[in-house]
Amino acid sequence: MKTLVKKFLLSISPPEGPQLSEGECLIAEIEEARDKIQYAWNRFDYAAPEYVDLAVHELLLAETHYNLLNKRYRIMFQNHVFVGALF
Repeated sequence: MKTLVKKFLLSISPPEGPQLSEGECLIAEIEEARDKIQYAWNRFDYAAPEYVDLAVHELLLAETHYNLLNKRYRIMFQNHVFVGALF
C-alpha cells in the first residue's frame, strides 16, 4: 500500500528540470537580491516617519547581501571566462 501511494504521488508530481550549475544559481541569487533592493527602496520611499529607521536598516541589509553575492561571483569567476555574465 505504501509503495502504491508513493508511485501515485511521484506520477502526479511535476517533472524536475535540469539542475542549475553553481554559477547559474549564484546569478539567480544576485537577481533576487536586486529585486529585494528595489523592494527595500520602495518601502523606504513610502515609509511613515516612525518606520524610516526600520526601512533604512532593511535597505542596508539588502544592499549588503547583494554586495556579498557580487563579491562571491567575482571570486568564483576571476580566473574563468563566463559567457552570459551580468557584469
